Amino acid sequence: LHDARRAAADAGGAPTPATARADDLERVRTTLETRLVGVSELYNDVASRYGMWDLCLATLKVCGHDDEPLAVKLWTSFVRRLVPLDARDAALRRDLGGSPFWVAPGCTDAAEPFWDDGRPGVAGVFEDGSWRRPLRDAVATLGRELGADDLGAPGQPRGDDAPWTGPAFPLRAVAALLQRLATRAAAADADFDAEGAAPGWVADALLDAGAPRLALYLALAAAAAAPSASPLERLHAVANAASVLDRWARAAADDS
Repeated sequence: LHDARRAAADAGGAPTPATARADDLERVRTTLETRLVGVSELYNDVASRYGMWDLCLATLKVCGHDDEPLAVKLWTSFVRRLVPLDARDAALRRDLGGSPFWVAPGCTDAAEPFWDDGRPGVAGVFEDGSWRRPLRDAVATLGRELGADDLGAPGQPRGDDAPWTGPAFPLRAVAALLQRLATRAAAADADFDAEGAAPGWVADALLDAGAPRLALYLALAAAAAAPSASPLERLHAVANAASVLDRWARAAADDS
């Protein structure tokens, strides 16, 4: 209901072509306020129809629906919306606007790895980097909501030695997407030093999301080994995987 209200407010302030969408969302809001809505109706007629990708993922978790390609496509759509698709560099702009850049592990539709609901994306240009912190925080928040196991309390991660996460949180795909974005953002920085430290916000975001350290290490190692990864992307993924292991070892030493 909160998401429907927010979407209706956003659509109401949009130009004239969005008027029908705003009216439709207002009807949805009224429906949600006046009666209980079944899960299928909520997913198909509200969340999926209006691009509420986080609500779609939450629905998958609540229903225990294990569909990795669907979860990967939803996460890709969620992440892509939080990244500016405009760039000063023409090649980078072309990559961000195309499908291949957004293909993640577990994707079974390389021609359409995400859904585009027509809503305006993040303003600005990719090279400015102002999108990174909001993306990091959004991933951490959604991950905490989705990462609890079936017997755990919401937001509580599995043990650090768990090699997996829940079906609505496909960690290998999310880690690969974030690592790709982080590497391209680092390379686009005017002060970039190829021999400098790897951008660490990817590991930070996913650890804050409650990802078990072993699962995150394996996901970053897989990103480093991906045939499509650039040499720099592989180097950064290895560095982040090593950082996760180092933090795990330090935490274990502090606890002993």
